[in-house]
Amino acid sequence: MYGAAHIFLTSHASDTALFPLKHAPGLASRLKTLKEFNLEFLAVESQVFSLDMAEAFQELFGTSGDPEIRSDAIARVASRLATVFVTLGYRPMIRFKLAVAGSIDVAERIAKDVELNLDRLEQQAARSQPPQNLWWNEHGEGGTLLVLDRASDVTSPLMHEYTYQAMAHDLLDIKDERYKYKYTNAKGDQLVKEVLLNELDPIFPALRHLHIAEAIDSVLNLFNTFLQNNKAAGMVKKEVQGLGQMAEAIKAMPQYKELVSKYSLHMEITKNCMIRYEEQNLEEVSGVEQNVATGLDVQGKPVKKPAAAAALALLLANPTIKAGDKLRLILIFVSSFRVESQEEATVLLHAANLTHAHRAVATLRVLCESAWKE
Repeated sequence: MYGAAHIFLTSHASDTALFPLKHAPGLASRLKTLKEFNLEFLAVESQVFSLDMAEAFQELFGTSGDPEIRSDAIARVASRLATVFVTLGYRPMIRFKLAVAGSIDVAERIAKDVELNLDRLEQQAARSQPPQNLWWNEHGEGGTLLVLDRASDVTSPLMHEYTYQAMAHDLLDIKDERYKYKYTNAKGDQLVKEVLLNELDPIFPALRHLHIAEAIDSVLNLFNTFLQNNKAAGMVKKEVQGLGQMAEAIKAMPQYKELVSKYSLHMEITKNCMIRYEEQNLEEVSGVEQNVATGLDVQGKPVKKPAAAAALALLLANPTIKAGDKLRLILIFVSSFRVESQEEATVLLHAANLTHAHRAVATLRVLCESAWKE
């Protein structure tokens, strides 16, 4: 059907992987391009990349402890990391945190595998015909790749964070950067709109790392600046002071729907974040999280384990606290107060009616072992 074939690979293909291509009927004579791009990662933001390995945590630190599964995951992480530096065009110095004796040495093994992958890519370029230029500038400045595993900081991902981007992804239904929200048009009809919440949004990059309170103030300030600089300002007699007033102002300007849509989106997101914050009692939850994780209360006084356990018990018995938040509290308590006894962890899970989550606690304790040994 086609006169020619072009094959592009995102990473190095082994001889085993290429063997079926070699013996595919009629392919060799039609194959015009076979090229490796070394591009096994996702650039999710201008300063953030992902290896797109959602299963890696369980493979690397799971309680099954299958050495073959762990080794395969380490190899894939290292291979994909190597392609990041090929794309960036420099070869980094590689540093890693040395594992405590008897604990999982994931960081060290990944670091050494990345080094081997970079060596291979360099040798591959030198052997090519005609020889290729090095993919990195040997005379330029390189960076440092610091490899740490999650054992270096177990607690942070479990805490509720109240910067705009983190809070929105934690509390709202955002999948693949897509967010659906309801709004009322000029006729009073309630509609649903889907938007992309990423760097293509004109406001999001400036808001994403602000605390939610600062993000709300920033949205209001941007909207008030818009009112001052556009004809629409004549329809709103005074500066808006809150999200409620902003919503009313937007309803009063139906003919400017496209112009104000970028503000109304972030008004809806911040408003819905605060609604979830109140509904889920996150002020109380976060207070206990902070006390347990830091070992200090708001007055800076030490928090002892019995007092923390008592505060935790109240939240675990509270039916208005979500099951996911209860599990996060238990995991923070286990890691912060070194709960090595499975019986003690089981008591906490029973109190929260989360007996099905014993595997999560067991995996966390495996992860914490190296930190507890230090």
